[in-house]
Amino acid sequence: MSASLNLDLMVCNHTEIDWDVFNMWLDGPVEGICINQIKDGYDDPNLSQEIVQSDLQNNFRLFVMLEPILHQPTMFSEQLVWQMQTSTQEQLISRYYALDNSVARELLGRKLSGRLRKDLDEITEKTGISLKSCRRQFDNIKRIFKAVEEMPGRLIYNITSLFSLNDDLAIKYGVIIFIGVHRFETTKKKLAAITFKDIITVTQAIMQNWTSGMDIDESGDPVLDRDYFGGLRELKMVQDREKEHRNIFIKHLAKSADKRLVSDMETHFKPFNRN
Repeated sequence: MSASLNLDLMVCNHTEIDWDVFNMWLDGPVEGICINQIKDGYDDPNLSQEIVQSDLQNNFRLFVMLEPILHQPTMFSEQLVWQMQTSTQEQLISRYYALDNSVARELLGRKLSGRLRKDLDEITEKTGISLKSCRRQFDNIKRIFKAVEEMPGRLIYNITSLFSLNDDLAIKYGVIIFIGVHRFETTKKKLAAITFKDIITVTQAIMQNWTSGMDIDESGDPVLDRDYFGGLRELKMVQDREKEHRNIFIKHLAKSADKRLVSDMETHFKPFNRN
């Protein structure tokens, strides 16, 4: 009685990445959908389902083996197993750590707990981003957060050094972590209209102008300039003196704006001032 054995064997030297398949692996569509998508990209339309499936599985197997290195990207310069160009490494890192602004906005200011990770399907429904992608972004934020939250110095510089991220990504993660360590409130309903891009702009201004040369001090504590807190107290005093603030504002506005705008602001000043 004879027995047959089928093996899928992957042999490689210089590592080449199929970027379309890598994006599929990141986003997480089911295998059948992936096969149909990549089959359209082959020059030979008569390739069997088995060959396409084997190629897909080989690529996915490669990405799974690369993932531990992507968790610690500086390992690319230390390991000798995967031979690839620097540009390929950079592309792998930037795609793996890519952040969707809508997902980042939903996670911003929230505790990165196991419970939240289990409830990411709510963010998936709200943003239209796949559950696998939301989980990857959640895990990446949490990984970087743990690595730099008590590391002295500038957050963005430390993120770049530890995870080899490009400037744009390092800024995004730096903003998320800066807000997290200072526990800024970003989840209130009245702040829902503020986009992640808006928050990046404001937070960068705070990081550049209201920190004393570093975001985390030598003791591992977050740093903000005392003058910044003094400024916030002054703003609170202005809000408490609403009538006086309104009169001064309308007086200055009337010098340069038309009567209709001034009238609208007189009517709606109160909700604008409080929100």
